Amino acid sequence: MPALRPNFPLWRIVLRRIKRPALLLAAMLAVPGAAVSIPAAAAEGTAPLAVEAFAYPGAAKILAEQNLTVKTGDGNIRLADCASESGLVRIVRQVASPFEVCFKVTGPSGYLALETSNVINIKGDSHAIKATLSSEGVTSSVDIKKNDWTPVGQADNSTGNKPAVLLELVAGDGPAAAAPTTEFPAVGSLSVGAPGRAGSRGCTGTLIDPLWVLTTASCFTDDPSTFTPGVPAAGSTFTLGGRSNPIIEAYSLGTGRDAVIAQLTVPVYAIAPAKTATAAVAAGTTVKVAGAGRTATTWWSGVRTTDQSVGTVSASTVDLSSAAGAAPLCAGDNGAPLFNAAGEITALVSRAWQGGCLETPASETRTGASATRVEGIASAITTAKAGNGRTLQTGTKLTSGASIIGLDLKLTMQTDGNLVLTHKQVDGGVLWSTGTSGNNGAWAYMQPDGNLVVYKSGDPTDANALWSTKTWGNNGAFLRLQSDGNLALNKADGSSVLWSAGTIRLDAKLNSNTKIKSGQWIQSQTAVVEMQQDGNLVRYRRTDATPTWTTNTPGNKGAWAHVQTDGNFVLYKSDGNPATGTGILWGSNTWGNDGAFLKLQDNGSLVLYKKDAAETAANSIWSTGTFRPESKLAAGQQVYTTTTRLAMQWDGNLVLYRLSDNTTLWASGTYGNNNAYLKIQNDGNAIVYSSDGTRSLWATGTFWSAGAYLKLQDDGNLVVYKADGGEGIGNSIWSTNTHA
Repeated sequence: MPALRPNFPLWRIVLRRIKRPALLLAAMLAVPGAAVSIPAAAAEGTAPLAVEAFAYPGAAKILAEQNLTVKTGDGNIRLADCASESGLVRIVRQVASPFEVCFKVTGPSGYLALETSNVINIKGDSHAIKATLSSEGVTSSVDIKKNDWTPVGQADNSTGNKPAVLLELVAGDGPAAAAPTTEFPAVGSLSVGAPGRAGSRGCTGTLIDPLWVLTTASCFTDDPSTFTPGVPAAGSTFTLGGRSNPIIEAYSLGTGRDAVIAQLTVPVYAIAPAKTATAAVAAGTTVKVAGAGRTATTWWSGVRTTDQSVGTVSASTVDLSSAAGAAPLCAGDNGAPLFNAAGEITALVSRAWQGGCLETPASETRTGASATRVEGIASAITTAKAGNGRTLQTGTKLTSGASIIGLDLKLTMQTDGNLVLTHKQVDGGVLWSTGTSGNNGAWAYMQPDGNLVVYKSGDPTDANALWSTKTWGNNGAFLRLQSDGNLALNKADGSSVLWSAGTIRLDAKLNSNTKIKSGQWIQSQTAVVEMQQDGNLVRYRRTDATPTWTTNTPGNKGAWAHVQTDGNFVLYKSDGNPATGTGILWGSNTWGNDGAFLKLQDNGSLVLYKKDAAETAANSIWSTGTFRPESKLAAGQQVYTTTTRLAMQWDGNLVLYRLSDNTTLWASGTYGNNNAYLKIQNDGNAIVYSSDGTRSLWATGTFWSAGAYLKLQDDGNLVVYKADGGEGIGNSIWSTNTHA
């Protein structure tokens, strides 16, 4: 067969070789998933969850008629008749007819997963569109020109004119959607995960507070009893009034029912929140249900209202059936509120048989549904908001002793008048503060003008102001503890940050030339390392907030740490300069290891590894159990490994304990010398000195090996190693000969 010209219709060649075209059509129709199956729960007598899975409706029919595989999407990129209108996204293919298929983007953004081969040209619309294509096993992303053609695949000279399969269309940068007119404006659509992506789920939610949405736990998981509070899947949003608002976290209400609240990123003030009822809905009445689910003919197309008749009302659920002539409840109506005559929420839809809904098999004629009762849960909502709120809204006060709790950090208006930010598991380590202690009863106020102010106890007057962000002139601004740990003051629409504390959580692995600025921190499963506001770099155990290692550098506000390109890990004063070597407070003394990286391991070990090396003991060049020359262990301080604890006790005794049973493995025998301390000298000697530093109380006697260092090992041994040669047995010059 001759080579194809870019515009040669491949379908003609294909059909020449097919004796019975009817068989081809039959094969195209007989594809997996052509019919929608009811989940197993339905076969067992329980209606399926009314959750939208974002599978593209009518996929089998589209494959048969358009020679096009559509998989999943968010409902905003839909197949369209190419001859129906202009302004469509057009795709030209060298396949059996039709050569061209078209899509309409119906929102400001959209997503569609599909598969169609031999694509040679794509015309964009007014949106910014990216197309994901696969060619010879290599996947790439192509920006499609707005309102113009972009050659791809065999028509793209820049990629060698290789055949291409179109896999995804992602649209953005479109005009904002007009606010829909609905009977219940506080009801919107909620997606767990980015709509249309793997594992995403679509439901309905209701605004009950400018920052909070009421929905079901079964919106997030198939089994509500397994719902885990916290950050939902990436891309989770609540869309209300034509605007999508990212969801920060979701929390259980502690009622044992299928109901949760989700916190929004940006407060919604333009729409009045709905209220929950105090009395249960009565059997035999008719309620209005507002849901964002499918209808008989449409898919994920906005909120609509349907009348439902109330059947049996049990202790926790309500049985529903469609009122005469009313539409059924469908996929996506999970979480839809039942409104009583007063417009209050009495229950939330959980399950529905979905008879008569788009893509439900004709054999399913049941239209019943069940809902979770939520009347009387106002106090549970208040409790959940108070315990999990991460935002101080405009016009809101943070009174003396009150806190805002984020994902990892906690902002507290201390009773001494200081507004303090700490890790919520480590109250003692201050990452940031206003420095306003000594003003008992002071309080913080997120003023309507956008300024965050700490006031003395009393009225909010200029004379009583102790500290502020100086961000006035930004009406409606709000304060939020972000997921990354940063305390940020945002514009009213959430579009930008006006002020922040800079308390950002860094990755547990810090590559060469990475800085840990004042207030920044890293954490693993068992430990958190904080560059505290006072200049001390401290590792804490997360279970009990015990400090397990420190650089002993408090009193240096604004100090920062640097994983240098030469392999040295150094702590500098606020005005320190690595180029000149000035302002050094502490260092690992590991220069000469260019490209080394720092890693906080899950077991709590903070380790410096060789460049690009595996994270093994053999590749370690420093850890928090390593005491280089000039290092100190002050009275009352202790260092931990996974098996032992080395304590410089207040009584002057240096003691090595086994963690499992607190057995003493070794001691210096220098008790009776209060406030003594350990120092590793440049000459290689490790000495316990008297509190005034004038008397040597104990020493390793290794003064003859300049640069030697002390290492507390995971095996329970405390060892002095020569400066060079590694940590093998032959390089050890002193040890406690202990094993944990």
